[in-house]
Amino acid sequence: MQRSLQQGWSPAKPTTRTWWYTQSPNDGAFSVLVEGLAAKTARLLLVDMTGRTVLEQYVITTPADIPVSADLAPGAYFVQLTTADHTLSQRIVVR
Repeated sequence: MQRSLQQGWSPAKPTTRTWWYTQSPNDGAFSVLVEGLAAKTARLLLVDMTGRTVLEQYVITTPADIPVSADLAPGAYFVQLTTADHTLSQRIVVR
């Protein structure tokens, strides 16, 4: 599934045949789309600019949207997705 940058999706820096996307800016509710990873358990972290973890959840990576919703103050955050053999990270902006 290919997402358009005009639709508000931003590609993170790809690793070998692995892509992921998040919607940024957003209002604290967004989706993470992971492509190129086999379905496996991953830890999803949302970290604010001070390094504080504001959300931690375990998800299954599949080529489908992973919904994320948190009551977040406006600002910049990092979304980090970690599996046994990959760590992906991307900055997002909450309005």
